Amino acid sequence: MSAAASSSSNRRLVLLVLVALGLWFFRDSFTTDTPPARKPARTGTAANPSRALRSAPPEDVCTVPTALPQRGVLVAKAKANPFVVPPPPPVKPPKPVKTQPVVVAVAPTVASPASAPLPPPKLPYTYIGQFVDPGRPTTVFLSSGNALLNANPGDTLDGGFKLESIGPRELVFVHVQRNVTLRMPIEGERL
Repeated sequence: MSAAASSSSNRRLVLLVLVALGLWFFRDSFTTDTPPARKPARTGTAANPSRALRSAPPEDVCTVPTALPQRGVLVAKAKANPFVVPPPPPVKPPKPVKTQPVVVAVAPTVASPASAPLPPPKLPYTYIGQFVDPGRPTTVFLSSGNALLNANPGDTLDGGFKLESIGPRELVFVHVQRNVTLRMPIEGERL
């Protein structure tokens, strides 16, 4: 290092030491919380310095008042239990609304179309033929669209039609839901 650099660092060091000593010396004047410390008066003789030190209170000892203020009981200060859910507020009934009477005009009653009698249902079947076997009931072959059906007396077919009886010239059906009897004439020979 050069002499000029070491000289400036020495000056800085001396300056910092002087600032620290000044702050330490005036420390009591910077703090406003505590009164400045007083040095105890010396008692005793210079011949017996140990006796003088024993009788004087040390400077570092903090004196505590004998009676500390009492703190109240925390439970007594609490107004409510924080773990209990308060009940809901009462519900106020709604105020009645003043309404004026409403005049309703009633139209005269007209017979609805539902009260008119329904037309009788139509049989969706076409007679194809029948098969008679001695000792067994007669079987009738019917078509409904592309489907081929075989039915015996007492069978209920699609559409709610029940085959009641098979006669020589007609088939008797009953519509189960509407209780209407329908007759289908048959032509042709028995097989």
